[in-house]
Amino acid sequence: EGLNIKLLPHQVEGVSWMIDKEIGERKKNGVLPKGGILADDMGLGKTVQSVSLILLNPRPELDAKPPPENPKRKMPGKEVGKGTLVVAPLALIRQWESEIKTKVEKSHALRVLVHHGPSRTKFAAELKKYDVVITTYQILASEFAGSSDHPDGAKVGCYGIHWYRIILDEAHSIKNRSAKSTQATYGLRSWYRWCLTGTPMQNNLDELQSLICFLQIKPYNNLATWKEQITIPMKNGKGNYAIKRIQYFLKGFMKRRTKDILKEDGALSFGKKSKDGEKKGTGMKIVERKVETIICELDPKERDFYDQLQERAQKRLDDMMGGEKTDYIGALVLLLRLRQACNHPKLVSGSMGKDKDALSTGQPAPSQTPRKTSASSSQDNDIDALADMFGGMGVQVKDCDICSDSGSGSEAESEEEEGDISCSGPAGVEAASTKIRRLLRILHAETPEHKTIVFSQFTSMLDLIEPHLQKSAIRYVRYDGGMRNDAREASLNSLRNDPKTRVLLCSLKCGSLGLNLTAASRVVLIEPFWNPFVEEQAIDRVHRLNQTVDVHVYKLTVGNSVEERIIELQDKKRELAKAAIEGGKAVAKLTMKDIMSLF
Repeated sequence: EGLNIKLLPHQVEGVSWMIDKEIGERKKNGVLPKGGILADDMGLGKTVQSVSLILLNPRPELDAKPPPENPKRKMPGKEVGKGTLVVAPLALIRQWESEIKTKVEKSHALRVLVHHGPSRTKFAAELKKYDVVITTYQILASEFAGSSDHPDGAKVGCYGIHWYRIILDEAHSIKNRSAKSTQATYGLRSWYRWCLTGTPMQNNLDELQSLICFLQIKPYNNLATWKEQITIPMKNGKGNYAIKRIQYFLKGFMKRRTKDILKEDGALSFGKKSKDGEKKGTGMKIVERKVETIICELDPKERDFYDQLQERAQKRLDDMMGGEKTDYIGALVLLLRLRQACNHPKLVSGSMGKDKDALSTGQPAPSQTPRKTSASSSQDNDIDALADMFGGMGVQVKDCDICSDSGSGSEAESEEEEGDISCSGPAGVEAASTKIRRLLRILHAETPEHKTIVFSQFTSMLDLIEPHLQKSAIRYVRYDGGMRNDAREASLNSLRNDPKTRVLLCSLKCGSLGLNLTAASRVVLIEPFWNPFVEEQAIDRVHRLNQTVDVHVYKLTVGNSVEERIIELQDKKRELAKAAIEGGKAVAKLTMKDIMSLF
């Protein structure tokens, strides 16, 4: 009631589950949460289920008493407001606003405010007027920093309200518990708390604890308890025991459905079955998703450049490992350079600043510079945690990362005289690398009716692709973190509404977070990323319930290179996530040994 669209069976079930978590009084596995984690696969409609929840369970009147059918139900106190706070990545705040305004009937219309930008109000009294307030993780971090910790101290914006409900969209954005934006979400006050994410865990089990801490669900919201019962057993060879504890605990407040649920009989029908088995009402269909891995063979000059680069990287790595302290960050930089060489030799000579996003995992980079000691404080730090830390440093590399040379001097000159290859790239390599040529072949083979999203972790690689699209008269638009939000929206609007726009060049970090890009039906991943869930998030921007055309995904990989070994690392991460969330054999966290195996 209140929606102008009909929900699919799994969505109806999801809303019923969410209602039960909010107003039910039955303990599940010893847990009685006020909210939970909706962890449905990307594209199954977590947003519309949340909007339905907002409509179905508004704040009771101030003098309301528990209903007769549930006399033990706790009612919110007078200090609790009526509003729902939605926190989402910047790219999604307008999408949330549109979903609420277009899918809610006028008779049940909600007052919605997008709380963002320099002109936003700082006064809680203004925010209290709205049914739904939509903001970003960055705005929360800013307001949290400006608010007093004291209960009676001054509060800025969202912190001056005791919300009825808080919904974190793309909740894996708070997986780093020490990040300022994560700490900001912990500091919010609310009656109900929800996390929406298709990937509640991407790299390690500790990421789940950050979500549990926000949800305030005992006992594992306490970090000391979590370490004693989960982290330490995982390190001491009792991983399966810890995994079973987690599975039992999660069943009390997490619901996860994969796209396989859409294959069930009647799953895509809005109506019910008649006696003769035929479906009534309008139905939907889930389109096919074909994923094709294309092994690219470097041309002789590129292969020679890559092999020599790898040889130097190995020597440099041996030097690092021979020191007193293991240089994790240095190893990551070496890996980055090898990955860049697989895309285009020219990238290797570029500064780190432009492509530092390639070292992060699809979440906003930490807003504070990490302590130097954190990178080497634990031998089993996961490489993505290190990548996140590095992503926030804004490092500009002056010397060559591979040979630790400034590129000038007699040694560098003598090497070139001997016919060796310099790290600035081999002379004579044609402007279009192997991967760019393969991309152009894919685009020329597809009909103009099929629009394509081209994802890369390296925005500098997108820069190199642009002139070749221009030369081929292929109209394109761009979407990356260096663009203003209005410019990003203009690019998306062009892709969706301009039939002449065929390609969206998209950074993996920005484009993997919640966008609805069903105007396209083709996806090209220029390179593999060591976090497979970021890739899945990107693909599911296109492969969604309202997609009408079969989706074809092309994954470009260079044979006999670091990229092949990254794919093996992806499989390890999938095993860990499956073990914790869906059951299965546990695997330990990735160690420095895993990083070494990539070379």
